[in-house]
Amino acid sequence: MAPKTKRLSADKTVMALDEVLARLERAILSKQAKFKSGSSEQADFINQLEKENRALSRELEVARDNIEKLEDRLETIENAGESAEKEIGVMIKQLDNLISQQNTH
Repeated sequence: MAPKTKRLSADKTVMALDEVLARLERAILSKQAKFKSGSSEQADFINQLEKENRALSRELEVARDNIEKLEDRLETIENAGESAEKEIGVMIKQLDNLISQQNTH
């Protein structure tokens, strides 16, 4: 009976080892799936950030162009304002001269 008992014990050991190996394989596959899922999520997140970065870069470039246009308009308006002030100053002097001439006549 000893050989039969040893055989049963050996069979049980083999079955136990097979079960342990199966659990290890499932654990490894599970970890691989989690890793792939995590890597995929990170890649998706990075892609989303890159897409947002490109969009923000385009918006920034448009904003810079608009600022340059506004600065040019401001300069034009300031120049027109200075020119108008000079013309008003000349007109006031001319009016003062006319008023002075009329008062003396």
